[in-house]
Amino acid sequence: PMRPTLIILKEGSETEGGRQHLLSNLDACVAVGEAVRTTLGPCGMDKLVVDSGKKVTVSNDGATVMKCLEVVHPAARALVEIAESQDAEVGDGTTSVVLLASEMAGLVKRLVSDGVHPTSVIRACRKACAMAVSKIESTAVNIRHSSGEGGIGHELLERCASTSLNSKLISQHKDHFAKLVVKAVLTLDQESLPLKMIGIKKVAGGSVRDSSLIDGVAFKKAFSYAGFEMQPKTYKNAKIALLNIELELKSERDNAELRLGSVEDYQRVIDAEWSILYSKLEALCKARVNVVLSRLPIGDVATQYFADRDVFCAGRIPDDDMKRTLNACGGCIISTISDDHSVYGECGLFEEVQIGAQRFNVFSQCPRAKSCTFIIRGGAQHYMDETERSLHDAIMVVRRTLKNDLIVGGGGACEMEISKHLRNMSATVPGKDQLVIRAVARAFEVIPRQLSDNAGFDSINILTLLRQKHAECDHIVCGTIRNTSAPIHISIHNKDNKLLATTTTSNAGQFTLKFPINTSLVADQYSITIKPTDAAAANNNKDQSSVVFKNIVLSNLADEPPTKLTEANTTIDFKHSIDDKGKWFGIDINKVDSIVDTFDAGIWEPALVKINCIRAATEAICLVLSVDQTIKAPPSAAN
Repeated sequence: PMRPTLIILKEGSETEGGRQHLLSNLDACVAVGEAVRTTLGPCGMDKLVVDSGKKVTVSNDGATVMKCLEVVHPAARALVEIAESQDAEVGDGTTSVVLLASEMAGLVKRLVSDGVHPTSVIRACRKACAMAVSKIESTAVNIRHSSGEGGIGHELLERCASTSLNSKLISQHKDHFAKLVVKAVLTLDQESLPLKMIGIKKVAGGSVRDSSLIDGVAFKKAFSYAGFEMQPKTYKNAKIALLNIELELKSERDNAELRLGSVEDYQRVIDAEWSILYSKLEALCKARVNVVLSRLPIGDVATQYFADRDVFCAGRIPDDDMKRTLNACGGCIISTISDDHSVYGECGLFEEVQIGAQRFNVFSQCPRAKSCTFIIRGGAQHYMDETERSLHDAIMVVRRTLKNDLIVGGGGACEMEISKHLRNMSATVPGKDQLVIRAVARAFEVIPRQLSDNAGFDSINILTLLRQKHAECDHIVCGTIRNTSAPIHISIHNKDNKLLATTTTSNAGQFTLKFPINTSLVADQYSITIKPTDAAAANNNKDQSSVVFKNIVLSNLADEPPTKLTEANTTIDFKHSIDDKGKWFGIDINKVDSIVDTFDAGIWEPALVKINCIRAATEAICLVLSVDQTIKAPPSAAN
């Protein structure tokens, strides 16, 4: 008998699956990366995006561009989400995370098309991610310790902020804004570093270098009625009332009906309305309030009443400015006037200042929480909007540097070091995982390659220079010869008895031997020869004067104790390390087709930005690879 047909999906549903569907999803991710590729780095170009509402956005910020592009492909949406999460988590590296994910998608696509199972690719990608994160954690520099101070100095933080601003529209003024950003972040409470206590206000006109930082809460003067100019504009030790009350005579509702029998009844209604308003005003004055702020309107009667009593008032205050004032000055937003003085805030100084064509209300010396406000100047609204986004990224970078004080070199140096490490480690991994790890290693080179392409450099020449520089490493053997006070000649040879390095110990028997690494394998066998520097003693008793330690295997594990060797009543203690002297070399944007030690040049980035970028890109690609079928429901009748 024929089996009945089982209908599981709604009629009209569309399904896509198979290898071609997976390859199509990977192609979509590559296409998203192509859209933001040219915005990377200090020489990146800007994108002008016009959305469906005809709103124009000019930006090279990865998260902003991705948000404005309105990507509709289901798999490619994963890259939009990781850009937004990178922006929310660490503030910087939004273009890098999209570019890295798209490059990984393009390289693993070749493996999938050659028959490698997606599950194997996912497993190897996560293994490569763990290797990359481990490499960053082991090579990152703790600037809190290296600064030689109890905390991180201004100059170190300014370098991190400048690196973030390098790729922004305001890169020509990065020194000016880096100082403002560091000052703003250090103004905050250093335990929590609340981002909401930093306000950003834009005032059209003037030069971008006229942008400034105000110590305290500041917001634009609200709409005011007659009598406002008679109010004082400066108070010391001000007492502040934050209201959610209308201080004006309300107009009647459209459908309201009030039946009155006489003129006296109408007058009583009017008198009651006025008495309610005046009772609120009198209560505020009795509480000795100097400044009255309200979310709702403050009418002309109340404005004149406060002016006669030397009280400042402002209505229709935006909600975010009210909350920031509340957090900084204390008190609470009240809906009824109270005699309890704890509901009122206070600040050391309130003043109204003129900035450009705007007037700002400024609350400084706030006792409850420290706050500050950026005033951005500029000739065009698009320019000021992009400046605001750039400052947000730099602020997030400085906050992360203070919370997580590990930094790495920028300019593609960190990515090249990870690429070298993964390429070396892939040789120790068996099976198809080796191919995937090598593909991921190659994907990391997209950052320096795109940086050089955007700067107009020869990317092939730059990459070969960086690969050669990052391959330069030295062995360092440091130790002490026990029970000796005279200088001693010490040398180290390889297993073929070739001299690698030689030196003379100090009077305390301490020595340091340094020689280049000719192979990626550390576990070769070496021999150390000790000989007195006194030539006469060496000639008289040549056989007994030299001591040779053979079959020595060097280990560069930092947590291992010093190695102890004894031969012919001679004992030495030594530790081995590897000096990756080229690990921080990246692209020098200021010089054509040149590379530079980015760490010495002050091009720094928080290690957390790189770690978050790698993890987010890896998880996005693993998510796309794990989708083997897409089911689209039919459009509803309403649509």
